[in-house]
Amino acid sequence: RASPEEFSFEQLDPVVAKLIVVFNNAYDKVLGMCLPPESDSGCSADTTSDMGSAASPHGEFVSNLHLSTLHDQRSRVSKESPTRFKPILKHNHHHASLSDLNSIASSCSPSKSLGNIAKSCSEEMRRLGQKKEIIEDNGSSRAHSSCSPTSSMGDNTLRLRLHINHLKSELSNARRQIDYLMHNNMNGENRLWPEPDYPDATSYYNCSTTDDVKNLIARFGSLYSRAHDAILPTLNELAEFRGSSELQQKTILSVIVLTYRSVLESVQRRREKIWEIIEEGEQRVDTEEGAMLDLALYRHMYRRAKNQHGMNNAKEVTSTIWKTLYDFPSLKTCTNFNRFVLECVDLSWDIVAGIDGRFPRLGLEWEGAHFNESRHRRSSTSTTSNSAIATFIWPALVDPATNKCLLRAVVQT
Repeated sequence: RASPEEFSFEQLDPVVAKLIVVFNNAYDKVLGMCLPPESDSGCSADTTSDMGSAASPHGEFVSNLHLSTLHDQRSRVSKESPTRFKPILKHNHHHASLSDLNSIASSCSPSKSLGNIAKSCSEEMRRLGQKKEIIEDNGSSRAHSSCSPTSSMGDNTLRLRLHINHLKSELSNARRQIDYLMHNNMNGENRLWPEPDYPDATSYYNCSTTDDVKNLIARFGSLYSRAHDAILPTLNELAEFRGSSELQQKTILSVIVLTYRSVLESVQRRREKIWEIIEEGEQRVDTEEGAMLDLALYRHMYRRAKNQHGMNNAKEVTSTIWKTLYDFPSLKTCTNFNRFVLECVDLSWDIVAGIDGRFPRLGLEWEGAHFNESRHRRSSTSTTSNSAIATFIWPALVDPATNKCLLRAVVQT
């Protein structure tokens, strides 16, 4: 990226890129180790003149491919003696192969090839990495003034490489351990999960806590309060709904019922599709492994819907409402109503799939002809003498496994 405009590679060979990286690292290390200590920058005029003349067999091969550390050294030296430091590389023509670059690199140091330089630099970096010194604040700083910034940077690079190699070794050991445990688990010897030490331990961890269920029931009741206190007045402000309380209540009931049905159908459809694939491998839902897999499936669907904020179900519900109430255009632009739809979808996933996919998985009940005190409660406008249910205002929350009503429905008698 720092090359001049006329510089380009004819062959995009990764070996060429690796060669350049090795050469740059070796050159920086040699520059930090081999230059005379009497110079502030660690570079003398004789050394640079030798290095500049070494490139003469190839013409004026001087380049702008200097690292940032080399540029800092040049800027320091230029203040003291402008002619002390010369550019090392300059390139006026293209090189078509790796052999050209290799010959140029070797010509920059006639006594040592690139491989020898890299080898000697690696040995020096290891020696410096193992060497520990205590540098005092004042006196020892001058004793180490001959060390260049690239030397400390090379030491840090070596330590990082050693740390990376150590992490790679730990990772390979962990993978071998995982393969060993998976092999034992498939053979039924040492299971990956511990056996429960008391009866029904697995079902205990697969069920929501009592507080979570109570919180879900409270949220369902709060949603009805919000529908009665906020959504009904919002619908009454729309021109199509103004003065029609019965239409407003039916619209709110249709939202919670449609969202519940949409979530229930999507869960059943996905679950049946996946189990058709699994049962081909003789895996049954009535086995222990099948029950755990079914629980994982519910949890996956639940978390995926939560991450998407239930948008797929919300779009399905609203499209159904728009088709039914096609002559109510103001409902589409009602922000409060659309937010209420999203709240119903979010709560429906907790009801249908269970909280985080765990048991219990509840249901809604919005049908019935006769008033039942244990499952229904009358609205404020109902007559207490009549036991026939005229309409449902809000559904009941029930547990299908036990047929127990957790929150009674609101009805009009």
